[in-house]
Amino acid sequence: MLVAVIAASLLSLAPTGVVGVPVATATPSTTPERPRLRCATTALLRASMTPANAAIGTSERPALPDVVDSAERPLRVHFDSAVVAPDRAALALAAVEEAWQLQVDGAGFPAPLGDDRGFDDDGGDARLDVYLAPIAPGVGALTVSGDDVDPDDGRAARAAFVRVNAGVDDDVLVVTLHHEFQHVVQFAVDALESPMWFESNAVAWELRARPDVVAWQDALPSFQHQPQAPLSTDSAAFAPFATDDGGLFEYGAALFSLYLDEHEGDGDGRLLRTLWESSAQPAPLTPATNDDVVDDVNEPDWLDGLRQQVAGDDAFRELVLDFAAWRALTGSLVVANDGPPAAWNLDGRAGLGVRALRLDALSGLERTTTMAEGPFPLGCATFGGTAPRQLDVPLRVEATSTLGHPLGIVAVVVRGVGSSRTATSVRSDINTTVALDVNVEAAADVVVAICDVADIDADAAPSFAPVTLRFAGREPPPAGEGEGEGEGEAPPLAPQEDCGDDASDAVDCGCACQQEPSSTAPAGDPQSMRRTVGTVGFFVGAFGFALRGWRVWRRRALYRGRDTRR
Repeated sequence: MLVAVIAASLLSLAPTGVVGVPVATATPSTTPERPRLRCATTALLRASMTPANAAIGTSERPALPDVVDSAERPLRVHFDSAVVAPDRAALALAAVEEAWQLQVDGAGFPAPLGDDRGFDDDGGDARLDVYLAPIAPGVGALTVSGDDVDPDDGRAARAAFVRVNAGVDDDVLVVTLHHEFQHVVQFAVDALESPMWFESNAVAWELRARPDVVAWQDALPSFQHQPQAPLSTDSAAFAPFATDDGGLFEYGAALFSLYLDEHEGDGDGRLLRTLWESSAQPAPLTPATNDDVVDDVNEPDWLDGLRQQVAGDDAFRELVLDFAAWRALTGSLVVANDGPPAAWNLDGRAGLGVRALRLDALSGLERTTTMAEGPFPLGCATFGGTAPRQLDVPLRVEATSTLGHPLGIVAVVVRGVGSSRTATSVRSDINTTVALDVNVEAAADVVVAICDVADIDADAAPSFAPVTLRFAGREPPPAGEGEGEGEGEAPPLAPQEDCGDDASDAVDCGCACQQEPSSTAPAGDPQSMRRTVGTVGFFVGAFGFALRGWRVWRRRALYRGRDTRR
């Protein structure tokens, strides 16, 4: 028997090439005071698929004396009444019944497979078994699967049982069981998908079940602070390149799964179920012999299903750009009726990490992005800044893939403050060389994402794909003409700081993770998009008229004969 364990894994497993995830960390909101423990599923799943790691994990069924059965579903909760109160067991059973209603009856996932198949022990039957018992220090839950239940059914489907640490607060226990139930029905479809898809979907069902419990947001910084990473990667795979790695990337990627469900589907989880079904494939005919087994056999994968669902590569690439704009409207740039819904209760942890862009100092110099900036395929090199208070900035962005990958640029401009904020987005065509003109009004914020939209495999190892780019000012568009229709380019507004060509230099340029300004921030601190630019605004206002003639002369000298194609 090949035992697979799919939950959110232990950080201590990272040296084996797999990664840990949260199934429970407390938040300052409605979640309990007690720290949420970790789920140990996907890391142990991949570890158990190779002979060298087959012993990793906890696959035994706990011997517990008491049970409570569902009168409605084939479900049984096992517990020890000397340790776990019967009302806790009843709460756990109610949570699993609700998860069944939402995910099977509502979204159309197949019912859990009875764990009387695929296991060497004789403890299973046609019911899904849930065991309330401690697992290991720091582990909150674990879903254990057996062998393929039917090698001839055309899919790598497995039965499973669940182990949950009952020593957590009620809200955490409930969302953890919704998370683990999703793993159970995932196994009933396809046990060979990538860790990101397993975990991002399971976390998404936590929110769908209990939007008032915001513990799932603990993982958002690991995802949002690394927009350069492939959307399909996981923390273990991206660890060599991570600039802000909390080990929770695949859990924070629930934001992408929720975006798909909300914008490509009907918000009821059915699209996610469709993507799982479209990724199913037969189980391998021979045991795994190397660490790349998932990469070798996971075809088709969920990305293949997504491309099919949105009708091809072109539509999929546009979707990547749309998501890049959507995820920017978080943190200090929340906009009513745009971006993630207010009902999700996203707090400051959801702010997108961006590289500081000095809109008051655009040199137009071309440079090549660093690994810390990205992008990686299906990731975006993301920059953000604020226009001077008294000066509109007609911004031009140009980028070329050094590897010949297809690129797209999307820019989001946010105006106003608080509840009066509004946002608009513009994007370029998709090509190996792209350009975008965007007008940033005085005091408005802008986020610019240069995204690599190359066709990659869901299990592909991350591979840096640098771009050459430049940010420049340009001539404002004539009155009455739309954004991006101006003629020619303006000379630089002021010299631009050189961010350097290597990762160490790039760090000095700062990462502006959307925040409100700090009164104690040092001058020139790039950590806030809402940088004080009063000095620059005063200078421009006082001397703008005197400089106008000089700028006209310089423009003619610098740009005579220059290619101004858009």
